[in-house]
Amino acid sequence: MNSERFEALIDAIVAIIITIIVLDLPIPDVVSWSSIFALKMNFFAYFVSFLLCYNFWNNHQKFFGYIENIDHRIMWLGAGSMFVLSFMPYLTSLITTDFNAFFPLFLYGSIFIIIDLLFLRSCYILKNIDKNNLELKNRVGIITKKIIIIILIIVIGMVIGYVAYPPAILYSCFGCLIASWIMSYLGIY
Repeated sequence: MNSERFEALIDAIVAIIITIIVLDLPIPDVVSWSSIFALKMNFFAYFVSFLLCYNFWNNHQKFFGYIENIDHRIMWLGAGSMFVLSFMPYLTSLITTDFNAFFPLFLYGSIFIIIDLLFLRSCYILKNIDKNNLELKNRVGIITKKIIIIILIIVIGMVIGYVAYPPAILYSCFGCLIASWIMSYLGIY
């Protein structure tokens, strides 16, 4: 099966999710610099959620550049990834109710881990489907290392969040996105 229609579906769903997240930003009763600044953590949560959605889309765009065809397993894993990503607006809203509550932040961080694991599984399936694609094999090895680093950073954030400071989870998610972009910039993926 050609991957173009599946890529278009991913594009549409990510755009809808980002729109829903931004619509949930609170509007202050009186609009002033101080009232906007009072919502700084809401905007930070939106920013991190937006970056996750963009990163999800960007990784899929890059990765689908190495492949021509997909099968039903990739479609179902992609559907699972988009299903998990669709919880982003809800979880973003949930963490903004109390930035010091561990459980909502734990769920938020878990989304990052689940999406990365589903993406990694898709990569390995595609590598096994197209065994002669050397570029794909090389990229999967690089992606595996990158995802392991990302998961470790988030787990460290979760431990710190559980033991002492729950917002560490949100900051670790942000740190993972920055690390991911730096790795991409350096040509690591």
